[in-house]
Amino acid sequence: MALEPDLGLVGRDSTAALLASLIDRKARRPLPIVVAYGPGGSGKTTLLDHLERRCRPDVPLARVDLDETGSKSCRDVLDAVFGQLRRYQNAHFGRMRLPRYELLRLAQSTAAEPEEDGDPHRRARQLLAHRLTGLPRIADVVGSLAESSPAPHWLTRLVRPLLSWLITLAVVAPPKIRWLLAPRRFAATWRWYEKVAGEGVLGLAKGCKVDEVIGQVWHLLRSEERRDRLVVDRLLVAAFLADLDGAYKGHRRRRRRVNCVLLLDGADLLSPFEVNLFPPGRTAPEPPVSDLLELLAEAKLRHPEVPLLVVATKQATPDQQDIPPQDTDEFDPGDAAHARYHGWRQRFETARANHGPAGAAVLPVRLRPFTLAQTRQFLHEWNRSRDSTVRSAALVAELHEVTKGHPLAVRLTTQVVDRLYRRDRVIPSVRAVFAQRVPREEAGAEPDEKVGDYLLVRFLQRFRGSDVPERAQTRRLLTRLAAPRRLDLATIQRLVPDRDAEEIWGRLSTYSFADRSADGRWIVLHPLLRELLGAQLLAHGAGAEYPYEHVHRELRNHYTMLGRQGDRLYHALALGDTHVVASHLSSRLTRGDSRWVADLEVIAEAPGWRHSRQLRSRLNWPRVRRVEELLIAVWKLRSSTSTVRRSAELFDDVLRAYRNLDAAGQPAVADQLSFYRNQVRLAEDNSIAEPGPALPPYSTGEDRHPYPAVWPPPHTLRRTAVAVVAVLLLGYGGIYLRHQLVHCDRDGLFAPGRVLDSVFDPSLMLTKSAQGECYGVTDGIGNFMHDANETLPDDIEVAELSRLIAEQNDQVRREAARPAEDDRRRPYATIVVASMLSSANEVPRRDLSAGVNELRGAYLAQRAWNRFNTPTIKPPFLIRLVLANFGGNSEFAQHTAEKIQSLVDSDPTVIGVSGMGQTRDSTIRAAEILGSAIGPWQGIPMVASAPTGNAFSGKDYFFRIAPPNQRQAEAAISFAANDSRLRDSQPFLLHDPTDRYSAELKDDYVRTLLRLRSGLGEPVEQTYEAGKSNTGNLLATRVKEMCEIAAQRKRKPLLIYSGRANEMPTLLEKLDDSSCDRDTVILGADDLSQLETAGYADLAGNEQQRARRVSYVDGRLYFTTLGPTEEGWRRITGGQPPAEAEQFFTQHADAQKEQGGQARAFRSGPNGHVMLAYDAVNLFLDAIERARTDTTLPDRAKLYAALRATTGSNLFRGVTGPVDFGQADPELLRRGADPRGKQVIVQQVIADGNQLRSAFVRAVT
Repeated sequence: MALEPDLGLVGRDSTAALLASLIDRKARRPLPIVVAYGPGGSGKTTLLDHLERRCRPDVPLARVDLDETGSKSCRDVLDAVFGQLRRYQNAHFGRMRLPRYELLRLAQSTAAEPEEDGDPHRRARQLLAHRLTGLPRIADVVGSLAESSPAPHWLTRLVRPLLSWLITLAVVAPPKIRWLLAPRRFAATWRWYEKVAGEGVLGLAKGCKVDEVIGQVWHLLRSEERRDRLVVDRLLVAAFLADLDGAYKGHRRRRRRVNCVLLLDGADLLSPFEVNLFPPGRTAPEPPVSDLLELLAEAKLRHPEVPLLVVATKQATPDQQDIPPQDTDEFDPGDAAHARYHGWRQRFETARANHGPAGAAVLPVRLRPFTLAQTRQFLHEWNRSRDSTVRSAALVAELHEVTKGHPLAVRLTTQVVDRLYRRDRVIPSVRAVFAQRVPREEAGAEPDEKVGDYLLVRFLQRFRGSDVPERAQTRRLLTRLAAPRRLDLATIQRLVPDRDAEEIWGRLSTYSFADRSADGRWIVLHPLLRELLGAQLLAHGAGAEYPYEHVHRELRNHYTMLGRQGDRLYHALALGDTHVVASHLSSRLTRGDSRWVADLEVIAEAPGWRHSRQLRSRLNWPRVRRVEELLIAVWKLRSSTSTVRRSAELFDDVLRAYRNLDAAGQPAVADQLSFYRNQVRLAEDNSIAEPGPALPPYSTGEDRHPYPAVWPPPHTLRRTAVAVVAVLLLGYGGIYLRHQLVHCDRDGLFAPGRVLDSVFDPSLMLTKSAQGECYGVTDGIGNFMHDANETLPDDIEVAELSRLIAEQNDQVRREAARPAEDDRRRPYATIVVASMLSSANEVPRRDLSAGVNELRGAYLAQRAWNRFNTPTIKPPFLIRLVLANFGGNSEFAQHTAEKIQSLVDSDPTVIGVSGMGQTRDSTIRAAEILGSAIGPWQGIPMVASAPTGNAFSGKDYFFRIAPPNQRQAEAAISFAANDSRLRDSQPFLLHDPTDRYSAELKDDYVRTLLRLRSGLGEPVEQTYEAGKSNTGNLLATRVKEMCEIAAQRKRKPLLIYSGRANEMPTLLEKLDDSSCDRDTVILGADDLSQLETAGYADLAGNEQQRARRVSYVDGRLYFTTLGPTEEGWRRITGGQPPAEAEQFFTQHADAQKEQGGQARAFRSGPNGHVMLAYDAVNLFLDAIERARTDTTLPDRAKLYAALRATTGSNLFRGVTGPVDFGQADPELLRRGADPRGKQVIVQQVIADGNQLRSAFVRAVT
């Protein structure tokens, strides 16, 4: 019966206490071989399951289920044990090494190999040499080197034989020399083979060598003699136990505090003898040469302190004198276990002193049926995690009486009763459950097997085979022998006249389902087995010649002749002769014999009761008739074949029959009346049964046997060091785990500096977002997405540009780290480049293009200033760039601003922030955070590149290169009003009201249109919302409305688009499909510069669409930008661009060339945003240069003052044009400034072959 995972071990407290006390290692304490005896289903496997569950993983344990293994030979079983013990490992115990047994296995595996030269000793030495993994390898290496060296030829020939001779010497040398040539473990192993195996087990001459022992083992293995094979088995056991004994010696003794445990389930199969009631009708497999348990017992008798606790199970019956008395509730389980062990030890020591039998090493344990209290205890354990039906006291009592406390039967009936109740909502008779199907989860049962049949199989599983004749004969024989209540030789001879009764008696005595009486006169079969076989006899007989009535009639006549009235009446009742039994009991009642009540209860257990039984009183004697009524009522209740449900009415029938006797004056009858009244009350009340005593800790399902404490711990210093390292590693692992969960890990596990910075200085750590973005501040390399399903070219370019910037930063730090006396040492300033370096938006993610443009311009400015690897004059200070990611649509700008504050607090070289992303609510708040003066924070100067929102104007410490939206709107409307193609158009203002940039720019367009009063029509406002699932459909609707209104007003539509670049491809697609597709012109704003980053690939579409889309877009799309192209500068200046512009375009071209054919960065030409970013960094550099001294760089306050003074003679001339902040208001000491009179560029998108490019149209100043 397998152990349920959550159940404790019930009914075996003293046995569990005994085994628990023997696990821990104690000096000079012999360990018994504990053998648990019991019939099938009595809990033998459960006992081993429980012990295994308690011991693993701290105790070295091996388990072999012999019912499942193939060969039962000593070698195969020990090989299985060897493999399991070799896998054991514990921090205190270490690993289990079994070198003696391992060498013997190696010898067995090579026994069949022939000797090439006929010398087994030479081959044995070669085998042993291969165990020395060091010397053969040295011999091969040194020999190979000698052969390839220019040394004399004679030296070459000498090296390899010399080393081979050393190997032979290591094998056959005396112990004192062998320790120098072989590892200690091998030397000890070989010495054992010479002294113990050779001289002791094999009987070789004194002084034999290990190679001679191996040769003798090979000789025995090739022998077919049973005696020789037995010697090999004894040698295997001796080697195995010697390894276990050696494992607990030396420096290991103090820390190896638990014994090894060996569990053998079904140890009957180890015996070379098989006892059957009939000779087998088949060729039996060859039995094992020896019984491993017997060999272990012999070895235990010789070496009692071997640290091996063997626990085996058998279905056989031990000798009567070896069975300890049955456990009682009078003793504590621990005390009972103590008494049992010391009783065994006394017998064991006596046997050792007198050279007694090996069986003295065995401590037998009989697994007896549950008592009623133990049944209640089992059901309480079962019901703890299951809502079972079997809870009432009456049902528990019935279940215990029917199952006779058989553990497997208790569990199966509980499961089936619960199943039937859940199906029918009626509690069935417990005995009727035996005719029900076994629970499906029961391993080993057939799908439709009945509970009773399965229990019979488990009782009789010792009789192997399924359809073989002897199994059917055995069952028929046992069916007859189960009919009497007890067996003696005369009864066996009467039932089986064709067999020798003494032979059957002797064979039955070997099975645990048969108990012999103390005087040896009787054999009593297990009561549950008797009832199951009795039901078989009633239903099918014991063969055609032995039907039910014939067997019981023979037994009735037999006991009549012997004068045994109790047995005679039992079988008379089994035959249905109730009047004979009633007459006998009535006469005893009349005589006042009080024992008749007890006899009635026993006789009423007879089989044969059926529902069709009727009262047939042949004499009209009232008392006999009333006794017969009582007999039938009790028989109905107690019969071993009665399947009547035990209800209150059934007990009341018996109670009424007792009352009708009018014999309440007899004490026995009064006791029965009280008993049955209590049964009626319990059945009516359906009260819950008492749970029984709680299980002791060593019997519970949750308890585990701990490894005993070793104090002081071995290798304290080393372990302390390891513990410190482990704590550090664990702490580092926790920090790294948090780092992985919270931050984007670019450097991996083996960058402790970066990982620890996430705790102590997280200012340069990127934080993960749920959308897959990495936002924050960093000086690392890589893109800013984690776990991205798709990497876009812009992500690749961000990673490449971050690498190029990091290379510059590394050189900056190297220069700054030079010694103070080195003239090449230069200080550096750090600028934070803040932009959108990641995006979680839908493709094409043009908000990410803004970040690409920002990094392009910043890198070009850094490279041009630092001038590394160039012969030009070096600048007085260097510039370092740190990247700050605001996230897609600048969603995390506020958080990143707080990170910049942390960085500024920890790094005094950080003096400014450039870029600042796009015009969004989050970036405006970020500008407020960075520029405000709150507490110790006094702000940091910002030079924004592309943000054009009007709300930025006047923010503290905030400067920008780009003009505000108002200036851009005026330039755009001025261009539209004066362009011949557009001035008579109908303007439609398409904007996103949820986007501050779009809504603000639209308002500026409206104000400008209304103020100019140009030839343009009355503006029509249209709205959409970006980033929604219906954005495309909404744009299509707006285009359709535009076409209809334009047609009504008879003007060509001018679509003034103030939205983002991300929606422009969709908008053009909807326009191309509209009714006014050829008449519509689009006028966008500076955000469309992001389309230039990918060379307008989004507008051109795929290869199939390219020709049509390029043709449609050609000349139809205008937008305002903030920096002219190289061609634009030439047209603005009349052919001579300013030096700043020429330098920028040259640097951009050089950067593109450096990328080569597989360009990862600078994939397209310069655009207005790149120029703005370039100018932003250069404005910082110009201000630093103006504010620095010969020895120091300016702090943030001085840098702000220098930036604010950018006017007049300090005018900054950038690639996008001059930047003039005008005169500062002396009352606004922290206020930033916008550039005055900054030019706005109008560009047109035109076709260039099958591609699109920007064309300069006009500069509006």
